[in-house]
Amino acid sequence: MKLIRRPGLVVFLLALVLVPEVVLTPATARDGIDVRRVGRVPLAFSVGWYDQVYKPSPFADVAAEGMNTLLPYGSGNGIGRYLNAANAAKLGVFVPIDPERVKAADVAGVTKEVDTYKKYPAVRGWYLADEPTFNHLDPATAIEIYNAIKLADSVHPVAIAFNVGEYALPYASAMDVMMWDDYPFQTRSHNFANLGVWRADLLRAAKRWRTNHRFVPIIQAFGVTGAKYRQYRLPTAAEERYMVYASLQAGVDGMFFWARYAAAPSWLENSFDPLMAEVRGLLPAIKDGPSAPVRVDAREVSATIYRDPSTKRFVLLALNNVSRTTTTTVTLPTGRRLPLSFGAFEVKVVRV
Repeated sequence: MKLIRRPGLVVFLLALVLVPEVVLTPATARDGIDVRRVGRVPLAFSVGWYDQVYKPSPFADVAAEGMNTLLPYGSGNGIGRYLNAANAAKLGVFVPIDPERVKAADVAGVTKEVDTYKKYPAVRGWYLADEPTFNHLDPATAIEIYNAIKLADSVHPVAIAFNVGEYALPYASAMDVMMWDDYPFQTRSHNFANLGVWRADLLRAAKRWRTNHRFVPIIQAFGVTGAKYRQYRLPTAAEERYMVYASLQAGVDGMFFWARYAAAPSWLENSFDPLMAEVRGLLPAIKDGPSAPVRVDAREVSATIYRDPSTKRFVLLALNNVSRTTTTTVTLPTGRRLPLSFGAFEVKVVRV
């Protein structure tokens, strides 16, 4: 993935329920072949890591973090071994389509690749392209390859990842899942740098793409690693917490993190793992969406309330979306008024 940001502005994904709600659409391939295009497939909410086929993360560790899906870079015979190892750890995989076959519009090669792996139990979907405009993949080719994948496998969804600076609309008919990346924390950036812009872009993208696609943000979880990624720093625990909960509050269809192999082990242990332990406990409530409206006195605070389907308890998620401290009152559906004070970009999770 090229780490390119927009000029002027300083990563359990989709555990597929194999009962597709298929929407038939007109042909979009150059040859006019009709395909079965998955629209809004019934999905269970999940979270995942970007990984590597030939240098995989320890699968047991990934599962212990609460992940249930991986998306690895790599192609060739190693994919089969990777799928088997992931399945043994009860992890799913979005399988990367060989990028050289995609660029060459090698329909026969892509079809053979899908046929080879589609019956592996770990398969959750197909990863067609990574930041296609930066990698010079034209939309017509992407659509042609999408149709080839769907003709070979009409069940599993197809994903493409886009950087915030890319124009994704021409690729709309080449994917079922729109993945979106924006990495705000550069080496010399101050705490909470660009988070307001990041959230505004997230909300716009979610609103645009959740109508006919699944929308999945890729959240920054990396920083300088040896000689790599020198222009970036790892998010602080508070920054990562804000990005995760802002994504959940936006009503996304899953989350991915870029990338486990570029995150320091100490950061994973001290910042990421405690956060995901909390998130796992809240997902049963959050994934079903807000249960009722709430009123917030301060404009800069966003608040949503959720109900856990098993415990029937309510959880209030409140975010301060600015860099200054804020005090406000949240009025719950019952009429109860709850006073809250926030630090910069602070997240509060309150069981009510």
